[in-house]
This record gives sequence, C-alpha cells and structure tokens, in this order.
Amino acid sequence: FVSVMVWATYSAYTAICYHAILRWKVLTTGLGENNFIDNEATKKLILVALPHYAEYFEKNGADSYYYVLEELEKKLLQEIHNMLSGAESDQASIKLASEILKASDTAIAQAKQAQSPL
Repeated sequence: FVSVMVWATYSAYTAICYHAILRWKVLTTGLGENNFIDNEATKKLILVALPHYAEYFEKNGADSYYYVLEELEKKLLQEIHNMLSGAESDQASIKLASEILKASDTAIAQAKQAQSPL
C-alpha cells in the first residue's frame, strides 16, 4: 500500500517517460513529430502536478517535458517520506492526487493509442 499522492506522482512520472519514449520512437522512424502524439495531454498532466511550470512550457513547448522528471522524482521521494513518517493525507492532497491520476490516465491512454500504428 502506498499513499494516493505517492501513486499519483509515480503515475505522472511514468506517463511523462512514456511520452518521451513515444516521441523518440516516432522521430526515429521518420513518421513526423506531430502525426501521432497529443502533447497537450502530457502538458495538462504536468501542469496539474507542477503548476509552476506553466510559463516554462509556454516558452519551450513539448521538447522540454522530460526536464520536469527530476522535480517529479524529488516530489515522489518527499511523498514517500511523508507516507513513511505517518503524515496523513488531507482533502486537498487527495483531490490533487485524483486530478493527477485522471490526467495521467488520459496521457498514457493517448500515447498507447498513438503507438498502435507504429
């Protein structure tokens, strides 16, 4: 058992990794960057998990999504620490975790759908 925030943060991390792998696969096969990938689903996920990156992504676009992995890793480690120290989840963190999980599920589902033609 892990706390909802640990699971949500891990899911966000996984979805961003999956997005990066899919982008790499599409680019290496020469199918074109934007034909199969919905960058907005991943952007929405990141902005739910890390809202202070909004301006950064407006400037740098989808090419910079993987740069948030380090911060998500730090957040994941902090949430694991909170869980192991017995900190209780409040309503706000449960709601945030729910939003992160929904966005993560959407991003992963879109990436899997995009991968099927490959």
